[in-house]
Amino acid sequence: LIAKDPGAPPSKSPPQTSTAEMLGEGGWLPAPPLPAPRTGARAASLPDGRALIVGGFSGAPPSWQYLNTTLFFDGSHYTPGPELPCRAGPSPMCGLSNMGVQECAGSVFAVGGSGLNPAFPIVWRLPLAPRAAAWLPAPNLSAPLTWTATACVRAPSGGGTLYVIGGFGGTFQPTSAVVKLELASGGVPSPSGWTQATPLPGIRAQIEGAAVNESVFAIGGLGLGITGTAVDVLSAAR
Repeated sequence: LIAKDPGAPPSKSPPQTSTAEMLGEGGWLPAPPLPAPRTGARAASLPDGRALIVGGFSGAPPSWQYLNTTLFFDGSHYTPGPELPCRAGPSPMCGLSNMGVQECAGSVFAVGGSGLNPAFPIVWRLPLAPRAAAWLPAPNLSAPLTWTATACVRAPSGGGTLYVIGGFGGTFQPTSAVVKLELASGGVPSPSGWTQATPLPGIRAQIEGAAVNESVFAIGGLGLGITGTAVDVLSAAR
């Protein structure tokens, strides 16, 4: 069974929205709306309390527009961030939608994603210090991925390990692969690049990931057309 690529825009216009919500002590509350509707965007929480919203797409067929724009959100206002180094438009040659986006060791990473192709292996890094000025090339994945999960296990030295978990590959198939990238302080990648980590027990895409202390969680997802409830835990203890 071949799963349908979730990164490519569907044949009908999706219910794009500019709305945002935030969770407070009294439940979900309206947050300031996005400057414009987008779907397929991903976001990372930053050490200074802000969020960085990355990519996505907007519009309706046949005029889809993949977005290379980013937005910082401080809880009250959106401000433009550095554009991803890939031309926006209807058919970008790198992933701009459904990327894995994660802050780790002082940099934000944008991993894989969809565009003209179902999935891409390209990875970018945005150093946050001394200021978030521009995205830089990072070691590419060995295989294309979209709608993958990410997690960061931080090290006492200020570095960390970035995990990329599951996702859809370039042939629309979900994967059980898990890879990791060792980072020095500031998010500088190890020269050895990506290495294999313990794979998931089953193939999973449209999955979410998180790290708590030295454990990495893989939450839910889709495998061969079946929506799962599994939560798997990987010990990343050093």
